[in-house]
Amino acid sequence: MGDRIKDASFLSIIAKHHKEWVTTATGLGGGDYAEDIVQEAYLKIYKYANPEKIITDGKVNKGYVFFVIKSILFTLKKEQNKYIKIPIQDYKLSDDTDLSEQEGFQKICDLIDSYMLELQSKAKAENKESYWYDGKIFEMYRDSDLSIRGVAALTDISFVSIFHTLKHVKQDLRDKFQEDWDDYSNEDYELIK
Repeated sequence: MGDRIKDASFLSIIAKHHKEWVTTATGLGGGDYAEDIVQEAYLKIYKYANPEKIITDGKVNKGYVFFVIKSILFTLKKEQNKYIKIPIQDYKLSDDTDLSEQEGFQKICDLIDSYMLELQSKAKAENKESYWYDGKIFEMYRDSDLSIRGVAALTDISFVSIFHTLKHVKQDLRDKFQEDWDDYSNEDYELIK
């Protein structure tokens, strides 16, 4: 750790071009965050970079620093553009909502729930653990706000296995309820079984 503190002097060479880095961050769309992005770049460079890769014969490798700034900026933009999930229980029906559409959607949800229960009872009757496993993984994924990786971390099951299980279950649901979904999409709510 003591050697790393001595090595921090290479940052002063990089910081001599501070205004240029801020201009670069602003030009890439950093706006008001340009200064913060550059400061974050200094931290990333200090923490992860090898000083010999950045400074050669006393000259700063500007392409390397540019790449670090660009990477931080894109990460910031990605975080800003994430969607906010709103649980269906928190969704309030407004006065102009078409209730038949809501009823149609509820019918499809009920059909899926009853199908999943049917699969689980079939698993018990036939003593097949795969139906049970598929149903439990699907329910966990559907009923929580967890991603596939989140479910994997929670269950200690590989995310690839969970992905393939969900893919299989979703395909089964598509095959079983495609006609009902088409009726819903075409606003033929009374045709949903």
